[in-house]
Amino acid sequence: MMKKLTVKASGLLVLISLAFRGQTVSVAILVLLNVWSTRAQTPGEVAALLDPIFAERMEKSHIPGAVVGIVKDGKNIFVKGYGVADIQKKNPVVPDKTIFRIGSITKVFTATAVVQMADRGKINLGDDVNKFLKGMRVPDTFSQPITFANLLTHTSGLDEISPGRRTSNQTEVVPLGTFLKSRIVRHFPPGEVISYSTYNPALAAWIVEQISGTPFKHYLDQNVFVPLKMSRTSITAVKKEYQQDLATGYEYQDGKYQRLPFQWFNTYPASDINSTATDMARFMIANLQYGAIDGKRILSEKAAREMQKTQFRNHPKIPGWAYGFQEGTQNNLRFIEHGGSMDDGYSAMMMLVPEKNFGIFVAANTESGGFIIAEAVKKAFFNRYFPTQTRPEVPQTKNPSPDALKKFAGKFRSIIHCHTCPPNSGAYVPNSFEVKVTDDGMLSFQGARWKQIEPMLFILAEGERAGQVLFGFKENRKGEVGFMFYDAFNVYERVSD
Repeated sequence: MMKKLTVKASGLLVLISLAFRGQTVSVAILVLLNVWSTRAQTPGEVAALLDPIFAERMEKSHIPGAVVGIVKDGKNIFVKGYGVADIQKKNPVVPDKTIFRIGSITKVFTATAVVQMADRGKINLGDDVNKFLKGMRVPDTFSQPITFANLLTHTSGLDEISPGRRTSNQTEVVPLGTFLKSRIVRHFPPGEVISYSTYNPALAAWIVEQISGTPFKHYLDQNVFVPLKMSRTSITAVKKEYQQDLATGYEYQDGKYQRLPFQWFNTYPASDINSTATDMARFMIANLQYGAIDGKRILSEKAAREMQKTQFRNHPKIPGWAYGFQEGTQNNLRFIEHGGSMDDGYSAMMMLVPEKNFGIFVAANTESGGFIIAEAVKKAFFNRYFPTQTRPEVPQTKNPSPDALKKFAGKFRSIIHCHTCPPNSGAYVPNSFEVKVTDDGMLSFQGARWKQIEPMLFILAEGERAGQVLFGFKENRKGEVGFMFYDAFNVYERVSD
């Protein structure tokens, strides 16, 4: 009877009846929910969910063109382009044709190359990188060496020396090794704190180039793009035969769109891949299938699983980094992701949920549009297909005395900036904000109040997301509260008065 059973609305009573005869009701319901989930994730259902999101966000945020690709269980279940790739030409965004620049998602590809090196026995991820560098050396600023694992988790402590990394003239691009030789500056000891830096993947790629004897651009093409059949994907320049398919980057200013010039990067392994939604879908599927697609393998299953596993957290309960991927949680599900934005008018986000064999890629041709749309898509998709049954609550425990919280008070600012650049270098310095202690024993900063639930952990105490957002603190090497954070990217350092 079970073999003949077809899944239709009229068959639900039969399924539940069978549960009473030999199975548990819970098993039947789980099967039923799985069927509903599968049926709901059809192109028509997904379009009905996402089309209004794209329409609203693109109009409100002045985004000319965008694209989405969604994969599930090894299949590309939904790809769609929205708007135009070029306003003047009015050519539409086509998912398997239109090329977007994906910015810092490039770092995941560079991490893949490094993990490949380890997978093939060329390195160990715990090795001192100085062991492999030729013609340059990471300074001995601290006694601990920088390892490949440090580079892939942004815990190397390398400073983010931002001025001079980009140019609008291709002829001015400096070879990677030449550029890095005078730019590797250590600011934190390795393993102290997550400090996101462009120089982590750039240095890692330079070592891959030296070990393989192949320019990194060619290495990625031969070892990732070609095996995965990502035919329209390239790093730095768009392939000549596809240059007419590159979406134009825009900025909306003073009521009109302005075309932005193409940017070239000296640190290209951190930011310079160009790709389509369908090519990125293949990359997502290969990762979700632990290194393989269509019989082609770029990583062993063991290496791919290790790459996706938690490798470092600033606090055990705050998401951290896998190798190349940032962790996050949504509706009690762990995801790994990376985003990218470029000031020549592009942005993108890639997110994978290994537990559900599911991934989303979104890109747009404005600097922030991809993020704006991706966050809305992520929230809507999770709430529709992976809803939570319970809502976290703020613990009703007694607050500590204000005096007990004084060590957390002070000024903080984003850790992502150049600490060692001279004052007039043009380097970006983020604004600071103040953490204050309230009279009733809470912390207050950036317009919100936070309740202590563990010695170095606080939870949002008020508002719509109360009980859902955690903020952690961490001591520096001097034993002082020196850092605060709510995920792996948004890390803040204490500022001296």
